[in-house]
Amino acid sequence: MTSSIHRGLSSSMSIPPRRRRALLYMPGDDLRKITKAASLDVDLAVLDCEDAVAVSRKGDARTTIKMALETLDFGGTERGVRVNSVSSGLLEDDITSILGGSTLPDVLMVPKLDTPEEAVYISELVSKSGLTSPVPLI
Repeated sequence: MTSSIHRGLSSSMSIPPRRRRALLYMPGDDLRKITKAASLDVDLAVLDCEDAVAVSRKGDARTTIKMALETLDFGGTERGVRVNSVSSGLLEDDITSILGGSTLPDVLMVPKLDTPEEAVYISELVSKSGLTSPVPLI
């Protein structure tokens, strides 16, 4: 199921569903791979902050992802960012950084939700970011 979290928008606003047959994941700290993904015709390119990135490189991944979203043309490919889990302690930095950029991802992927309270926590983080356009969560 896809949901959308947003602030300042009508709750009746809906985002049409997209068919995602081919997903391509790449480490968010590897600009060469992200640039290559932008040239491919896949349904969703996922710039990963989570498992594909070493803990020591998480900050680099956030910076690289923001820059890639702002500068690369992905054509018709949907751009997603996979953030770290709530339990990692890294989610708040991911949300603040990624949603604080001038170009938002098309989709925010949230891994490993263990409780409904974690979904509420993510909603609160997104609300604090000042987001004014909906970003679907998957």
